[in-house]
Amino acid sequence: MRVSAATFGVVVVLSLAGPGALAGGDGRQAAPATPPAAAANGPERPRLVVFISVDQFRRDYIERYGARWTSGLARLVKDGAVFDQAAYPYFHTITCAGHATMATGVYPATHGLPLNAWWDRASGREMACTDDGGAKAIGHRAGPRAPTGGHSAHLLRAPTLADVLRQQLTPTPRVVSMSMKPRAAIMLAGHAGDAVLWYTPEGGLTTSTAYAGSPIPFAHKFAQNNPKPAELTGEWKKLLPDDAYQNEDDGVGEHPPVGWTSTFPHPLTQTRTDGQVMSYWQSTPAADTFLARLAMAAVDELKLGSEHLDFLAISFSELDTTGHAFGPDSHEVQDVLLRLDRSIGELLDHLDSKVGKGRYVVALTGDHGVAPLPERRKSRGEDGGRVNLKPLAIELDAALSARWGKRTYVSRILYTDIYFAPGVYARLAKDAAAMKEVVSIVERTPGVAKVFRTDQIEAAPAPSDDPALVALRYSRVPDRSGDLFLVPRPFWITNLTGTTHGSPQPYDREVPVLLFGAGIKGGHYGEPASPADIVPTLAALAGVQMPKSDGRVLREALSAPPHITTP
Repeated sequence: MRVSAATFGVVVVLSLAGPGALAGGDGRQAAPATPPAAAANGPERPRLVVFISVDQFRRDYIERYGARWTSGLARLVKDGAVFDQAAYPYFHTITCAGHATMATGVYPATHGLPLNAWWDRASGREMACTDDGGAKAIGHRAGPRAPTGGHSAHLLRAPTLADVLRQQLTPTPRVVSMSMKPRAAIMLAGHAGDAVLWYTPEGGLTTSTAYAGSPIPFAHKFAQNNPKPAELTGEWKKLLPDDAYQNEDDGVGEHPPVGWTSTFPHPLTQTRTDGQVMSYWQSTPAADTFLARLAMAAVDELKLGSEHLDFLAISFSELDTTGHAFGPDSHEVQDVLLRLDRSIGELLDHLDSKVGKGRYVVALTGDHGVAPLPERRKSRGEDGGRVNLKPLAIELDAALSARWGKRTYVSRILYTDIYFAPGVYARLAKDAAAMKEVVSIVERTPGVAKVFRTDQIEAAPAPSDDPALVALRYSRVPDRSGDLFLVPRPFWITNLTGTTHGSPQPYDREVPVLLFGAGIKGGHYGEPASPADIVPTLAALAGVQMPKSDGRVLREALSAPPHITTP
């Protein structure tokens, strides 16, 4: 489904996605906007809504590493509203599901995106959450090849905050969203936007025809000079002295990219044996710096927040890239956060200057957390391991072939979802012995704690229901989720190298929820909260009505009653 939306106000979402081409500015800097008039029964509307997602940001990083932060992250924690018990309530803690949830205020069962990619039963292939065969990529920098692949939000079944702002506000807000990943930028923007941008090696900054008819002028201008040449060579070195970092640099179980070791420094380029030069720029904090500069360029060139409410979204991707390879205890993760603290600080200072202190509101959260490296836990005598799912489909096919005749019964195992070929699950539901054997095979896989069947998820909730089962009800999308769902044991992961996320365990579900700026009362709040609460809260500040919300308005952190209370 494609949704067209009228634009209203400026909301800043840090992510690269959104429909419609943005006109380039004339280069002149607008003076900080005059504060908007107060509504009759609510606080002043912000001039700019800034939505920041930090990919793979665990909530406990604030306590573990925050003492070394001195700039933007430190300012948000010190002066903003911090929800100390924030977590996702659903099962599949995955990037696309997280960004769609934080942007719409509803859970995957409602917005329709349970995973980054699922098995599409109709077409018999994997379907990525932003796949759109009717859209074409638009690059902003000439490269050896043109960018390929069409991306949009047409598979998203709920409107985002940015969509609703465009529909309900006059003047129409400008919507700008950016990330290194298309799924992050697109979900934060939604079905339309003035500049929805992500990064590809072929086209540099990239959008698609779902959002623009031609290169976006300010993005084209930015792409010619960014990333800067100095950022593409040399080494990624630690920002601070060695003793400023916790734990060891050479952590057990780390799995760096090919060409790197597990210790600093890390080269930004390497010449292969065939003479080709490999660039690691996208695997370093320079990628986050790039996005922060792009956001500031958007504020300047498009004069976001200077005339009426606008929306800016940024999804910083580097913490996820680094966390998968080096784990949450690594010096690399700590250094990414130290440098992100400074990049966000520069962005906030820029917003103070161009939009004005107290005239913009910032929401910051993460799309998921991450598990510790299993080898690190084992080295300390603690439980942990890797769930090898590769032999599972073979074993299931063999068992069912022995019962029903030789054929392929399992279509795909993705994440923790098992997809059977058409008609197989319905047959299992009528064959109790076969179902019992299938479930037993999955349960005895090393590292698997339990298995849930589709009928268990569809059953009416009961007070005694397992928390993982409850979480699956928030995650499952009948036509896109699997037929059986395995639950890994705590600290067991399905990746065979590095680490990952995607489980209902606290280390995957618990993320920060921080609010700062216009209409926000700073402090630490102990009430349960979720990233799904951000959209209804921002909608209340902006004076718009979300059609549906699984979250709540975080009233305790508002400095005055909201304009509108969303359902």
